[in-house]
Amino acid sequence: MVVPIAFTDRDRAVCLSLKGGNGLRLISKHLRDLSLLACVWAQSVLVAPVFAAGPSGGIVSAGSASITQSGSQTTVKQSSDKAVVSWSNFSIGSGSTVRFVQPSASSIALNRVTGSQASVLQGLLQANGQVWVLNPNGVLIAPSGQVAAGSFLATTRSLTDQQFMAGNYAFIDGGVVGASAVNQGSIVLAEGGYAVLAGEAVRNEGYIGANLGQVILGGAKAFTLDISGDNTFAFVVTAPVDVTPTDGKAIVDNSSSVQAAGGRVLMTARAASRVMGQVINTDGVVAATSAKMVNGKIAIGGGRPNTQTQSFTPAASTTIASGACLDASAVTRGVCRRPSRKDGRQGLPQGPYP
Repeated sequence: MVVPIAFTDRDRAVCLSLKGGNGLRLISKHLRDLSLLACVWAQSVLVAPVFAAGPSGGIVSAGSASITQSGSQTTVKQSSDKAVVSWSNFSIGSGSTVRFVQPSASSIALNRVTGSQASVLQGLLQANGQVWVLNPNGVLIAPSGQVAAGSFLATTRSLTDQQFMAGNYAFIDGGVVGASAVNQGSIVLAEGGYAVLAGEAVRNEGYIGANLGQVILGGAKAFTLDISGDNTFAFVVTAPVDVTPTDGKAIVDNSSSVQAAGGRVLMTARAASRVMGQVINTDGVVAATSAKMVNGKIAIGGGRPNTQTQSFTPAASTTIASGACLDASAVTRGVCRRPSRKDGRQGLPQGPYP
């Protein structure tokens, strides 16, 4: 039987004493051993990460929207085409849901985190339109986390309300050193939608699916985004990453699955010359296969400014799915052919070619 223990400030003092600190000493060795066990158990519970069931402190700072919360569900009902909500915390606990009800698929809800905690999505984020999450402390879609939206963007970079409302999507530095945008869960978009993970460290360790859409894993200190709505979508790095990732990985690292049937996958990054290590690495599956007579394209580009060398390191297990088009020309543009299969082993394409 497990007996709950109420752990007070006085108990903490006892634990410190039992570990050899100054203060109270327990006379009975048996009682001391039992107390030490209780201290270890209780402190392990105390230091375990606890995430809120849903976001908190939401204030609409631009556009028009309402926020309602009931139990484990948070609903943001957006009545303007664009809206900005500033949150003190934007996390979703396991079993909880955050739902965005938007006027149309082209509507965008920008969620800015003003607090000091990273956004951890362990539950479901659902939207019929586009949802952006901007958190300078980092964004993590946990293994249990799910994003089901028209389109989705997560970044550690900054964008002002005025720029956003005017359609000037010029993201600038503003993140905490070492903060990253990481997907370990599932991001599934509506047909033709886009997924963007961008910042100084980007990781895909889960699944991203965007049929006839676009997936961008972008390593940048600053970047611009163009989603003009006329079937064009541009992501441009405007300032290179100048900090080496703290986890020892490449700036952009894909170790799982990115699928964009009939669409486009872009893995791009620029790094300052002082940044050590790889710029882009993928040892997962990247697929942009043809679908509905639409040609898929995969572009992988990385480089350091003022040099002629670009860093792209495919691992032995990298597979580019059949029917896809791979462009690994980095800063300079090259010829994109359509191999029946592309294997990252030795970085060599394996035909036949058309």
